Amino acid sequence: MTPDVVEKIKNALQDSATIGQICQGKPAGGGKRDSKLILVRANVLYRYRQLNPEFDRFVVEAIADSNSVGQKLRFSPVRGRIHTARVREDANDYHRILALFPTNFPVKG
Repeated sequence: MTPDVVEKIKNALQDSATIGQICQGKPAGGGKRDSKLILVRANVLYRYRQLNPEFDRFVVEAIADSNSVGQKLRFSPVRGRIHTARVREDANDYHRILALFPTNFPVKG
């Protein structure tokens, strides 16, 4: 890896990026993959960490609480409310469509 890529990785990790974001483009908390987030391939990062113990210690310290951050995002109440609203909207669509039929129309459920 070039020194500028190493600096970009360090900056990203200091700004609470995850290894998944840096290597795979996966946004924190889920969502579609974003190739703009990818800084380096996973095997290159792994090999560089093997060859440079100082950088490896930095990465380990930077990602020490990543799991808890990801779980907080994953299981946040806001995400649950969004899902509930989406399901509720789908159910409301069904009832709106049924309301378009005349009252004497036989509805099969």
